[in-house]
Amino acid sequence: MLWMDVMLRAIAKVLRVLNSETEPGQISLAFCLSMIAGFTPFLSVHNLLVFLLVLLFRLNLSTFILGLVFFSSAAYLFDPLFHRIGLTVLTASALEGLWTLLYNITLFRLEKFNNSVVMGSYITWIPTGRCVFSWEPMLWMDVMLRAIAKVLRVLNSETEPGQISLAFCLSMIAGFTPFLSVHNLLVFLLVLLFRLNLSTFILGLVFFSSAAYLFDPLFHRIGLTVLTASALEGLWTLLYNITLFRLEKFNNSVVMGSLLFSILLFVPLYLVSNRIIVRYREDVVAWVRKSRIMQAFKATKFYRIYATYSELRGNS
Repeated sequence: MLWMDVMLRAIAKVLRVLNSETEPGQISLAFCLSMIAGFTPFLSVHNLLVFLLVLLFRLNLSTFILGLVFFSSAAYLFDPLFHRIGLTVLTASALEGLWTLLYNITLFRLEKFNNSVVMGSYITWIPTGRCVFSWEPMLWMDVMLRAIAKVLRVLNSETEPGQISLAFCLSMIAGFTPFLSVHNLLVFLLVLLFRLNLSTFILGLVFFSSAAYLFDPLFHRIGLTVLTASALEGLWTLLYNITLFRLEKFNNSVVMGSLLFSILLFVPLYLVSNRIIVRYREDVVAWVRKSRIMQAFKATKFYRIYATYSELRGNS
């Protein structure tokens, strides 16, 4: 009766949320994200992003889990449809060049788009998943504003600067290097273990992941130099015979270069971030609070979100 009891409790929580004053868009977003995770293969790159979004925006977990169970169960009924859709798209001669190009990108190979069921399920949720973006016109803007407000609140609080800097530096490693890497599992565990600020980590991850494309040529040169160094040839041969290091794909110049670059930059970035946060709290905050810009800023929606979040956290 254990599973029955768990499911009944989860349903009760969802009903309580539906009958509460929780923003409808937040509930809908949790349900739509569960559809993406449920219809598509569970262990997919995009589903890692889905789970991070659920945690970052503190969406109702009971709604997400129940939706995930529902759509995962329904996916088996739709598999023949997914297969037909995927096969049609993958065998379209007009798209042959596109699939060849995408297959040469590691991220897309990990997504297994060459599988007809995977491709079909992925395509299916794109039009139906519009509820994620259209249910509440300004929902995503509101969510991002809340995330930024959380970071600003932490910066303006008495939180240890080292905790904020550490979250930012760990996000650099996860952002600059391939997302699905063994070392990034360790990074995520450290963030959870030391209870680092999740909003700072996620926003940093978005920033560094976006910037990584600009640094790829530099990462390639660094990695190629290290991997082709004759003095290290024996080391790479030894490491390549260890399964863990093969999973890390260190033989890829961009992977090796991005990881080395992140490790070398970690301590300097940590020290600089610490210093900036301290100076920000000592000099900038006092000046900003007295400025005319701040007085005008207090009339904006972003400030109301920030003030509301600070008040709620203060009372919790």
